[in-house]
Amino acid sequence: MRSLAAGLIAVLLVGLSARGADDPKELLVGAWEITYTDAVDGIPLGTKLELTKDGKVKLIGKDKTDDAGGYKLDGAYFVLTGKTGDKNDKARVVLLNKSSLVLNDEVEDKVMVLKRVKAK
Repeated sequence: MRSLAAGLIAVLLVGLSARGADDPKELLVGAWEITYTDAVDGIPLGTKLELTKDGKVKLIGKDKTDDAGGYKLDGAYFVLTGKTGDKNDKARVVLLNKSSLVLNDEVEDKVMVLKRVKAK
């Protein structure tokens, strides 16, 4: 039992040290596809979000691409600022790594899971 606990602690420490090597702001940049959401009236599954280095967001659907304004990372929160900069839709970043992004809207208690995809 002790060896199992020691093994789990070692895995957690290695995971945390590896995670610290990547800057969250840099990890966000790129194309992400929505693979799951429990928001019924939210963005459809399969929609892609393209996050640029300069803080811009594009929504890429099956038939059209929309400029969704901007975004920023504020501590543990991903914030959509909108086109005029006055919108502040916040979601807590639950998981962010090279291949996955999980966001939790704490106000509406909704979750969105995204996977990294190649930009077109």
